[in-house]
Amino acid sequence: MLRVPPPPDFVPFERAALEQSLADRFEQQARRAPGRTAIAARAQSLTYAQLNARANGIAARLLTTSARRDLPVCVLVGHGALQAAAILGVLKAGRAYVGIDPLHEPEAHRRTLAHCGADVVVCEAGSRALAARLATPGVHVLDLDGPEAAPREDDPPVARSPDDAAYIYYTSGTTGVPKGVLDNQRNVLHNVMRYTNHLGIAPSDRLSLLQSVAFSGAVSSLFAALLNGATSLPADLRADGVAGAAEWLESQGVTIYHSVPSIFERLAGTGRRFPSLRIVRLEGDLATPRHLALFQQHCGAGVTLVNGLGATETGISHQFVCGHDTRLAGNVLPVGLPCQDVQGFVVDAAGEVLPPGSVGEVVVRSRYLALGYWRQPELTAARFGEDPSGRGERTYRTGDLGRYTSGGVLELLGRSDRAHKLHGRWVDLQSVEAGLMRVPGVRDAVAVVRESRAGGNELVAYLVPREGGTRPGPAVLRAALAALPDEPAVPARHVWLEALPLDANGKVARHALPDPPRERPPVTSAWAAPAGATEEALARLWAEVLGLDAVGVHDDFAELGGGSLQAIDIVTRAEALFGLRRGAPRLLEASTVAGMARRIDKLRAAHGDAAAPGG
Repeated sequence: MLRVPPPPDFVPFERAALEQSLADRFEQQARRAPGRTAIAARAQSLTYAQLNARANGIAARLLTTSARRDLPVCVLVGHGALQAAAILGVLKAGRAYVGIDPLHEPEAHRRTLAHCGADVVVCEAGSRALAARLATPGVHVLDLDGPEAAPREDDPPVARSPDDAAYIYYTSGTTGVPKGVLDNQRNVLHNVMRYTNHLGIAPSDRLSLLQSVAFSGAVSSLFAALLNGATSLPADLRADGVAGAAEWLESQGVTIYHSVPSIFERLAGTGRRFPSLRIVRLEGDLATPRHLALFQQHCGAGVTLVNGLGATETGISHQFVCGHDTRLAGNVLPVGLPCQDVQGFVVDAAGEVLPPGSVGEVVVRSRYLALGYWRQPELTAARFGEDPSGRGERTYRTGDLGRYTSGGVLELLGRSDRAHKLHGRWVDLQSVEAGLMRVPGVRDAVAVVRESRAGGNELVAYLVPREGGTRPGPAVLRAALAALPDEPAVPARHVWLEALPLDANGKVARHALPDPPRERPPVTSAWAAPAGATEEALARLWAEVLGLDAVGVHDDFAELGGGSLQAIDIVTRAEALFGLRRGAPRLLEASTVAGMARRIDKLRAAHGDAAAPGG
């Protein structure tokens, strides 16, 4: 595997650094280079000395507000320099933080606040009213724009340990029961060590911060900058838009870019060149060969692409380094080899380890996994396990499907909770999506298995057309997939969208994909209504099986989105409906309602049966 060449000022992150707190490590950087820029945001930039003083003031105010170090502190602050100061202030006070995005739904805020048990909410002017509404009796509101949290030069005299809690990140706090991942500072430091030493992060680096630190994906980017004396570049996608964020990062000389693949794709489309860039890091969702192609097309020859696997529960666990000469054999962009002090393997449903090449659930083993789920011991026990080796390691079942190559490289295939068997066959959704995105006219594609209107499950493809291109019809899409060597499953229905819905992390919001429409899709034949009892009965049958409101008698079965299993269903039901014997000759070959009606009428006439359907 390729290695990432470090800058001349790179200093390795030593293992001895794991024996301190996050605040201790940051304070060392502030003493070493007080005048270096720590945070460069549009609204405010802070040097290391200024950020340290701002965090000290917040810590001092916290210490006088509450002495409950066993409870976390909620940080309800918008994206930017003040948010980083708030987090550091909480850590300096010996407390763990819970990041809350002010733009999330208030009901989600209430659930998170109630579940974590925080007794302090830190806010700013823009979130002051929201904090006041959320604060239940016994919960204090600390306003960072008030005089009580003014900057202070002296670091707070608080005893801190690397085994202290660092944060609780809620991975599903917007719906259902909140799930808070608790981690300690030693594990966060080790995650930064893995990231730093593999990518050669140096004080001269300038790291993008596109996600709010209310999301765990921002942890490695923020702390890898601030614990290495580098510069963090917050860019607010929601406020500035993709074009504005790209302009800001280019003007600020970003050297390490990090986001989910879908955001990278949109930034690449802005045409910005980012001349200072040396690393593009993708993580948080499935990256495909198409993203590698975008990288090779839009990034300079000296830039490296790093595709990785990470989770709130594990930190960065795998990384795969690509260059401009990287060529892939299949439809998968690997997530690579395990990182330092991390092992990985895949297991079957019974938990048995599978050999290379076998598809199973990815399991990560390390002594640096998250501590578990806050106040949810049963869920912790279900996902985390003790390793029987006795080396102090633990295991975490990621919920991701994948396979290891014979060389130990992990290929990720999607989430196990989104995996389905369709008609007895496991569907590799990533292969379907990759195949569809090879078709001319298709810019983006997502495949899902969902319940059909006729009962049972069906594979549905959601497609985004290329700008100014012609949308290929169902027959073209089906033929393109059928021609691929890996023979992916063929969608029964194709739904065209102007854009795929995204969640706050920039991932595809699969739950927000619309139901497939019932209207007749564009076909080459003109609409023709059924004539006669046989055509009328067949048109109703075809529409029911295909999930459409109506079907024209000359509409082609493949253009309507029909697949082989639906064809068999139609024939089987037509045989029963018209009283034909099983396996009626050539009935399956009819591609239109009119053609099938003619064959049925001939078969019934040959047997002297002119009764109405079902008679």
